[in-house]
Amino acid sequence: MKMMKNALVVFALAAMTTGFAQKNVNEKEEKVITKTSVTDNTGKTTSIKEVIKEEKNAIAVNKRIDATNFTTYTTPMQVDTNVSYTNEGKTYRFAEEPNGYGLMTSTEDSKAMKYATLRPMSQKGYYFFNVNGVSSISYYNNNGDFVVETYNEETDEVTVTTYFLDKEDRKKMVQKMKANKMQPKK
Repeated sequence: MKMMKNALVVFALAAMTTGFAQKNVNEKEEKVITKTSVTDNTGKTTSIKEVIKEEKNAIAVNKRIDATNFTTYTTPMQVDTNVSYTNEGKTYRFAEEPNGYGLMTSTEDSKAMKYATLRPMSQKGYYFFNVNGVSSISYYNNNGDFVVETYNEETDEVTVTTYFLDKEDRKKMVQKMKANKMQPKK
């Protein structure tokens, strides 16, 4: 009995060791089976062709394939008052104010009208966004778009509104990032 118990413990340890020692490999295998049937005066002929495609990807971080532990972070963006944003067909621009920024939109007679107030938060790159007394948190995403997250207490949900960077301004931003050797997100 004792010998059987020891053998079971040894087997369990060996199984756990092999289970944890498996290497996580980034690979993909695709199997394509082609079945061709030909019918002629001699009868029906069927041929099957199987092709297996294997693809292995080496993941490199800073040109080092062996690097597995690394830190990533998003660099906060500064408000740019020279670019335009669109949301639901309206165009918006930021304007500097003494304590932060205002988000401006155009009226029908092309006059600038203040839509929202932005104030910087202690966390660099984040702003309080206030429209008609409703405060939200706002920031820039990796594409340069301005994102506003608003909490609705009645529904207990967060609504995300994105002000998209104008296409022409996005091209300028990408060129600026390339000049500074930063990689834009596609």
